[in-house]
Amino acid sequence: MKNFVDAAYEQLIISGGDSRLLLGEDGLNPYGCGSHPNEQLAFGSCTCSTPSARGVAAAKAIVDRLRRSRSTAEMANSIRTEQRMRLKTLLRLPKEVDVAITPSGTDVELLALALAAGGHQRRIVNIVVGPTEVGSGTTLAASGMHYDHLVPSGRQVESGTPVCSQLADRVTLKTIDIRDDRGEIINEVYLDTLVTEVVTEAVASDAHVLLHLVAHSKTGMHAPSLECIDRISRNLPNDVTIVIDAAQGRVSRRGLREVLNKGHLVMFTGSKFYGGPPFSGALFVPPRWQPRHRGITTLPSGFDDYFTAAEMPESWTEVRRHITGSQNYGSLLRWEAALAEMDAYYRVSSETRLVILRAFEESVPEIFNNAEGIQLLTVFPPIHDDTQTRLLESKTTVFGFRAHANGQALDRKELKEIHRDLNTAFNAVSTQSTMSRRFHIGQPVPLNDDMAALRIAIGGEMIVRIAMDLRLGVSLEERIEWMRAELLHLRKKTEALIAMRATTHASPEPIPDATLVVN
Repeated sequence: MKNFVDAAYEQLIISGGDSRLLLGEDGLNPYGCGSHPNEQLAFGSCTCSTPSARGVAAAKAIVDRLRRSRSTAEMANSIRTEQRMRLKTLLRLPKEVDVAITPSGTDVELLALALAAGGHQRRIVNIVVGPTEVGSGTTLAASGMHYDHLVPSGRQVESGTPVCSQLADRVTLKTIDIRDDRGEIINEVYLDTLVTEVVTEAVASDAHVLLHLVAHSKTGMHAPSLECIDRISRNLPNDVTIVIDAAQGRVSRRGLREVLNKGHLVMFTGSKFYGGPPFSGALFVPPRWQPRHRGITTLPSGFDDYFTAAEMPESWTEVRRHITGSQNYGSLLRWEAALAEMDAYYRVSSETRLVILRAFEESVPEIFNNAEGIQLLTVFPPIHDDTQTRLLESKTTVFGFRAHANGQALDRKELKEIHRDLNTAFNAVSTQSTMSRRFHIGQPVPLNDDMAALRIAIGGEMIVRIAMDLRLGVSLEERIEWMRAELLHLRKKTEALIAMRATTHASPEPIPDATLVVN
């Protein structure tokens, strides 16, 4: 956004990204989130979140700080430096790791591809594991293509066309599903074997491989295994770049340090688990892949539409010098809000966080397992000791579920309607306390060609609320009971909406807009 001084917070917070940020007439983006706090019960952090009052205050404070400065550009650059340092401190990242900021998690794909492709002219085979369970634009971005018609610079482009033809021509995309035709989880040993075979075949053809490990997919899956990528890294150290897709943010800080110390790239966001406003991305770059060690002095042509110099680490001197894009103020504000949420989360004691996470992990199956028309998906069993090999924090924070009416599974279109209606307050005499509630849950994710699942997730902002908000109850136990009660209301409203589709295929009447004023 060029005219920053005259722009309002409402414009800035949704600027500098793609069309997913844009709000409709209802004040919500395509995922059901707004730019201001509202009365939604937030169980959808696996997709994105409406910002909290804390996040909005942090973003608005940056707006004020910039407007008071003598040089907006210099102040924005200084804030970017602060943000990178705060992010490293909060996550306890190794000091030698560089942090590159991006407008969204999908944009991180382009930057990871550029680093893997730099310093050589080999073909790139980019292997995305679980393509339907990662970001919707991942496969296009991983191919070096525009994934949306609107790019962060504000320019209109044609989705599916190359960002940089010279780079895109070198890239071959390979995808490996993590669910079978029935929507069930594929056996880990088989999946690891398949990944290894695809990598080996690509390297044998003299290609360099960029291999993704998804560390918590949209439905909570991890693939391939850490043991698999360790073997591949040992056997093919100069032929494979490993990137950990930790965009959900549902990872342990210890796990992050371990994979970074092994030399793997890590994709991260502040807008999933932590509850920052949509969207904010980052790439954590260990020394091996930093531009000065790869002979990279410039990003591929066309990347100026996605990244600004200030978003790149200060040590990337030549790369920054060649970027012509102006400051991305929208990204600046969104990351400030995300960092406020992260700071609040880590200020809650680890013991309290664990109690709340365990309560959620136990409550969802207990409340939803016998629900009418609802079938929870199989999840990885939680690990309750310190010998974990997954990057999860040993807790289950996302539960997917399928919905059935008249013995038939609801398709993705019908689930999108359920998703919308859960986020709508309805008039209902007999079930007013349930139907008038607004729940934001994770949007439908495809399991196969015919099946999809909605998702119930807990995020950092909800955990902070349960830990700290005495309005929900005087004791932690009472506040956890509040969460359980809201999950029960979510179950009842979901059951009611499914039942309506079984009989009338229609939605109930919403409460008039005048009663839904967003503060």
